[in-house]
Amino acid sequence: MPVIKVESGKITKEQKDTLIRELTKTASGILNIPPQSFVVYLTLCGKKSPTS
Repeated sequence: MPVIKVESGKITKEQKDTLIRELTKTASGILNIPPQSFVVYLTLCGKKSPTS
């Protein structure tokens, strides 16, 4: 089970979805491993606003 770990500042849900999808797609193509085999951990750093 390949693992992709990313640390990022605050990003939108759409950016998260695109980031995970594109990283998985690219790694899958390079490594010749099915995309469903990957696990992606996304750690968001920084302060959250009170309205988030």
